[in-house]
Amino acid sequence: MSGYVYAIENDAGLVKIGWSSDPETRVVKINTDAGAPCRLVGYVEGTRRQEAVLHGLLKNARVHGEWFDKSHVAVTHFLEIIPARPAKRPKACSANLIAAFIFDAEMTRAEFAALVGVSLGCVHKWARGERTPRPSQMARITAATGGKVTANDFMPPLPAPAPEQRAAG
Repeated sequence: MSGYVYAIENDAGLVKIGWSSDPETRVVKINTDAGAPCRLVGYVEGTRRQEAVLHGLLKNARVHGEWFDKSHVAVTHFLEIIPARPAKRPKACSANLIAAFIFDAEMTRAEFAALVGVSLGCVHKWARGERTPRPSQMARITAATGGKVTANDFMPPLPAPAPEQRAAG
């Protein structure tokens, strides 16, 4: 199964290094469970095995489970080299126009959520095509993106006219 090795840090000076098929969604879950606010530092394509090897290399910095001391030199080095965002831009389709805008604007989904006035989970669902923004949200998205993403981008395509309609027109 393809996935990513990610780093998530919290305000308590700890870094969680883990594996997930969707790090952006994983950080939402961790924020729900954690006692301190967390943010996604970055992620890179990787396997569960590579995550385990990394855990072994960082064993002297381990605090608990997958949480490591951010001030440890090896953890600090890892945080400096892990990409802050994926190397590939999301494909431009209506479901991913929001994800593509966020990527191009070099902002996080959390920053976009704050800009539009919605939850981070809502932005994740839009970016994955699981939910379509409501009309009131769409107006804020259009304003926040400077018109690069509009309500029309989320409308289903109109059916092609019937052959007899094309001939008459």
